[in-house]
Amino acid sequence: TTYLIDESVQSPEAWRWTVDNSRHAYVINGQHTSFTPTHPGYYDITLWARNDIDSATVTQPGALLVLNADSKNGLMMSGGEQLESTASPFADGTKAFTIEWWMLPYQANGALNITTANQQVDITTDADGTTYVTIGGKTVNSGENYVQPNQWHHYAITFTFGAVKFYRDGQLIANPSSRIGTSTTDWGHLLISGGDNGYKGQIDELRIWSKALSLSAMKNYINAPLADTDNLVSSGGLVAYYDFNQDGGSVKDRTSNALDLTRLGFGPD
Repeated sequence: TTYLIDESVQSPEAWRWTVDNSRHAYVINGQHTSFTPTHPGYYDITLWARNDIDSATVTQPGALLVLNADSKNGLMMSGGEQLESTASPFADGTKAFTIEWWMLPYQANGALNITTANQQVDITTDADGTTYVTIGGKTVNSGENYVQPNQWHHYAITFTFGAVKFYRDGQLIANPSSRIGTSTTDWGHLLISGGDNGYKGQIDELRIWSKALSLSAMKNYINAPLADTDNLVSSGGLVAYYDFNQDGGSVKDRTSNALDLTRLGFGPD
């Protein structure tokens, strides 16, 4: 719940709050009020107030950040660390998947590089915020500014029969017309970050699904930590779920698949 507190002077008699991020907007009337936002992202907050003489408006850009979990629980990475899954999260011949996560990258370059041990799947981001997805040697990309440095956002990449889509905060950002490989075999273990272009920033609420989530399904999941993971594994296509809430040791997969991530290069717990 977000609380909006008016500190106007000159005795206003009417108030209107607008909370807006160009995709979603909330309008709330009243001096001191509260509401619960339902969509993630950064929001500008505008207060309009009026007394018996005049009216005035003030806006605070980016004053509200809506996340699906406490941002203090995310995993911090400084470029030299790597996470490696204990087993492959993808079955041989995979034809569809979704990888979705929250992150606060300190720079676009290297923002959550994800690959498999044999590099059959490779996801990288360069300095202009373009994310590239390569499967079986064929590549598509998101276009510039997909990754937004120094801001928390939810990101999702879906793959189905060679088609890739890029989402941010529950909005479709890019839908490349080109198709890449329809399936691969022997995917290998999942590797996150590492190498010469490691991730610098925070990551939280990383999930892997064995299907391409629809936009409506995605919106149901991105606004809160996952619950009833057993049911999501058995009937919803959930493969792995990392909430990064433990203090040390391997990153625990909160599903029954137990695909924990081994922490490499993080130093002592």
